[in-house]
Amino acid sequence: MPKNQDNSDKCENIFDRNTNTIYHSKWTNEGTTFPATYLFNFSETAKFNSIQFKMRFARDCFGLFEVLCGDVNKEFTKTLEETKNSTKTTRTYTFEEIYQCKYLKYVVKNNAQNQNFLVFQDLNLFLTQKYKNLAKPTSRTFNVNGFKVTKRAGHFENKLFENIEEGKGEISFRMKGKRFGIFGDYTEDMGTWEVLVDGKEPLITQRMESKKELPRTLYDIFIFDEGVHEIKMKVGSGFVKVDVIGFG
Repeated sequence: MPKNQDNSDKCENIFDRNTNTIYHSKWTNEGTTFPATYLFNFSETAKFNSIQFKMRFARDCFGLFEVLCGDVNKEFTKTLEETKNSTKTTRTYTFEEIYQCKYLKYVVKNNAQNQNFLVFQDLNLFLTQKYKNLAKPTSRTFNVNGFKVTKRAGHFENKLFENIEEGKGEISFRMKGKRFGIFGDYTEDMGTWEVLVDGKEPLITQRMESKKELPRTLYDIFIFDEGVHEIKMKVGSGFVKVDVIGFG
């Protein structure tokens, strides 16, 4: 990490989703030496297929740079290389592949306007999800056990599925694709799912940061290889609430 200027700005400001707080690299004396390397070590593996980063002004922007994804052994794979200088202060890059990184390394080769510093406002990592179809578990294509249907305004058909007994309930179905997501009423103490795809665990399981006040919120996603699959969703713990299931 380039040495920051002599004030209270810290690299943690990059992850607080607040553009009023920044990381400012060294600019006094000879300023920041390029290439400048930013290495982030995550406490949990970061899963993403889209990166967004924000810089304050055009004069603060990265010029040419690389982004590399590292595993627990610090073996790095290049995910992105920018080969043109740009002064666009907000940039979003989306990938076909979903990356799972314990480390994320930025190698910045220059400032886009040849300044001797960089200012980083925010770095955001996303799992973008697009679903071609949405289906209610009331459909005949689903096998449902241990769930009840309650009337709930704001959901499809004004109905919501809830498991009857804590930690029990199962939904199974066949699908074609490589991912599905569960939409419903989200709460922080919501129960968990145990999902099997053709009898095996999915490649990626992720609970999303959701807004509990919104009906039909995407809160769990499961990703696997493209194909026709037999899916079994079993309640692992607690109570869950399902509106629709999205397929993609």
